Amino acid sequence: MTPTTLEKNQLDFLSETVKAPAFSFFFRLHSGSEKQLHDTGHIRSRCHEVFKASAVDAEVKERLMRECDALIEALDWQSGAKSLGLYVADGAAFARMFHVHLPEVYYMGDNFSVYETLYAFEACAPYLLLLFTPGGLEIYRGQGSYLETLPKTKEVVHLLSVYAHRATRHADKDGKGRKGDEIDHKWKDDLFRAWQDVAAAEGLPMYAAGLEQIGAGAEEVKARGLNLFYGSESTWTRTSPEELKPLVKDLRNEYRKYLAAQYVTRIEAAFGAHKMVSSLDEIVDCARAGKAEVLLLEDPQWTTEVEAKFTRLHTAIGETLSRGGRVEFLPEGSLSKWQGAALILRY
Repeated sequence: MTPTTLEKNQLDFLSETVKAPAFSFFFRLHSGSEKQLHDTGHIRSRCHEVFKASAVDAEVKERLMRECDALIEALDWQSGAKSLGLYVADGAAFARMFHVHLPEVYYMGDNFSVYETLYAFEACAPYLLLLFTPGGLEIYRGQGSYLETLPKTKEVVHLLSVYAHRATRHADKDGKGRKGDEIDHKWKDDLFRAWQDVAAAEGLPMYAAGLEQIGAGAEEVKARGLNLFYGSESTWTRTSPEELKPLVKDLRNEYRKYLAAQYVTRIEAAFGAHKMVSSLDEIVDCARAGKAEVLLLEDPQWTTEVEAKFTRLHTAIGETLSRGGRVEFLPEGSLSKWQGAALILRY
């Protein structure tokens, strides 16, 4: 049921044993054509201020600053990212850019902050968007609301070619097919085979819009073995990635509402079987005992403090992940019955 499977090596740096204190910095950036909120000088200065104010000796401070500076110099400022995470400890330094807004805060503690980082990784997990229009097929790779045109690999070129050779439907000129219009079944089979080839080559889950253009609903797409999160039959006209952001938001929101409903049903069943806990103390205890299957949390409500403090929630997430459990974020209000957190147990 999990919407995305994060590759293990994406999060390995969070569980590495590092020398305390470990610093986690989060900066919010503008993207696209907007002026960046912060330049490299500001970010570097802010990190240096925190290092200098810490109670580590001068030699360690110098190493931390050098490691941080090296991270900043290597960043790709043209990536379109909305937020930046810098993770620095003596002898360990990592940087991650995210296509989602994070709070501008820092942590100092024994480990790097897993809360913001895990949320950002899940919110920015890559996917494909297929947009079937009367004029052609558009295919994008997305992260959050950020879209870029998928490179034209041989699989992509073949899929585009198959779609381009579909029989023109009676009302294609205005983007609305008529009830009873027939789709050539051989062409449809060819389309799905080509679509499956693209899905296998890219290895990403998908959203799709304009399914009425191929005479299929979301359930049929899934029945063909395609990992479709959510599909809309409504037709869109050809447009730019920037103009597609409302569509992406709607598709992702609909999928997340569906996912939340599925999980609430599982929570209720687990509660009846005495395989669910919801208080943070119980969650931490069960996670440490290796009982955690999936920890469900609502989307974060970010702190406005400059220096954030580690909480039991950070501990719950870390203990769950370290013993093979999963963490999923659901829309705000999904878990109000359980005060925003629920742990489904293995046993």
